[in-house]
Amino acid sequence: MIASFELRNIFHGKNIFVTGHTGFKGSWLSALLLELGAVVYGFSLDRPKNKKHIYYDFELEERVLRPNPSEEGYDLVTPGILDGPLDSIRPEYIFHLAGQSIVSKSYLHPAQTFLTNSVGTMNVLESIRNSRFGVTSIFVTSDKCYLNSTGDSNFSEEAPMGGDDPYSASKACAELIYKAYSESFSSLHRGGIATVRAGNVFGGGDWSENRLIPDIMQGILENKIVKLRMPNATRPWTYVLDIVYGYLQLAAHLKQKTIPSGQSWNFASGEIFSVKDIADSLITPFEDVSIICNATSIGKEVEQLQISADKVFKYFQWQPKKEIRVRLEETADWYKMQSLKTGSQSMSNIMLNEYLK
Repeated sequence: MIASFELRNIFHGKNIFVTGHTGFKGSWLSALLLELGAVVYGFSLDRPKNKKHIYYDFELEERVLRPNPSEEGYDLVTPGILDGPLDSIRPEYIFHLAGQSIVSKSYLHPAQTFLTNSVGTMNVLESIRNSRFGVTSIFVTSDKCYLNSTGDSNFSEEAPMGGDDPYSASKACAELIYKAYSESFSSLHRGGIATVRAGNVFGGGDWSENRLIPDIMQGILENKIVKLRMPNATRPWTYVLDIVYGYLQLAAHLKQKTIPSGQSWNFASGEIFSVKDIADSLITPFEDVSIICNATSIGKEVEQLQISADKVFKYFQWQPKKEIRVRLEETADWYKMQSLKTGSQSMSNIMLNEYLK
């Protein structure tokens, strides 16, 4: 991997465009880039409604620039919406994270999910294709993009795309659109381009609804019974700073042309834990927490899902810095500190700085 001090040299002073910078991963990525000295421009439809969100911990409202400060939000499904901002900012890097990321919402709003995740991706690709300069581009999709007919595979990047629910299918569509553009337009490869696939990313400051760890922490902090659906299901759990640091590693290698452009990359810890394992680890710092395992599953959820991160280790030795159980304990401590109002903001910055040492 490229050392942290080298990443500072690579990203310091660079204009970087982050779509979805107000989301959980987008906020951590933006904060990490700012810590490295980058100039971050954010493009997002909404600010987080929950003031406990990590976006506010890092004070990104004041620290991330907006292409047009007079506008409240941006909708990526509008054709050409990025043409003007990209032309004026001329970023050296784009990280496209904007999207509808909650599986349960995809059942309530399937059309909007397809528009945001698929058409939105196409519009970002189209703006990069039409730009007059080279930009290194990272497109964030999902581990759910793989055709999972049996529910027991450990998917490599070459596995076929597919999906039996709106969210998964929309991410598979995004990957297919990316591949078509990558294969058809050489202008996308001037700075290098890639998609990244990960899932079940956790860490402090995630308050999304119908997501395991935020739901568990909400239940604990409000003295409610924690309800688990599919307690025996396994997922590729990965810590948020490991993931966003991996995105930066990939972008830097693409820029330096030490890895091929136009490919896709899995990021996952490789550790296998069930939903119940995760819940048990999280409740350790708390007392008198009750868990029941009878919550109803959402749509067509598979029991087992894992993805292989062998490729990123082979090409640039990416791997998590600590074990999942350690990161879960740190995450539980973060939520506890926030609930006690004893300094989650300080803890967030400490975590960020320690990671870069």
